[in-house]
Amino acid sequence: VEGADIPTLSVSGMVGENFTGAMLSQAAEYYAKDGGAVRIVLDSVGGYASDAFHFYDYIRANGIKVYVDGYGTVASAATVIMAAA
Repeated sequence: VEGADIPTLSVSGMVGENFTGAMLSQAAEYYAKDGGAVRIVLDSVGGYASDAFHFYDYIRANGIKVYVDGYGTVASAATVIMAAA
């Protein structure tokens, strides 16, 4: 969302090791409160698919508006997080 003033989360490292799908889901829900949106700046080589799918399923099931900007590397399980947007 160009020029939008929305909360931004910077996330890097291994999915499931440096951050879990549940942690990222909770943070996204918190910062996108009241029907707003949240932007995630993502740099990850991947990690555990189960954590990435937890995030994807939670975001999609709860209708949370998420925008993901990939910087550096977005590979493997991290692509599932990006797909949630």
